Amino acid sequence: MTQAKPAIHDILRAIPALSKAERRRLLDNLSCYPDVAEDMHDILLLQERREERSRPYQKFAKELAAEGRL
Repeated sequence: MTQAKPAIHDILRAIPALSKAERRRLLDNLSCYPDVAEDMHDILLLQERREERSRPYQKFAKELAAEGRL
């Protein structure tokens, strides 16, 4: 019989129980993988900005065009 691998939600649920040093080691190890590091960055940005109000894409595109960035 093979042991089942833990699902990602099980792993994520266990992270808060880790000590600060254990979380730091985990993040340091994960950041060695470029794809994972990029995903972690994206997740942190989403968490930071989750309270921001949304706006329609057309309005956003007009703002970028007015700034010369589009």
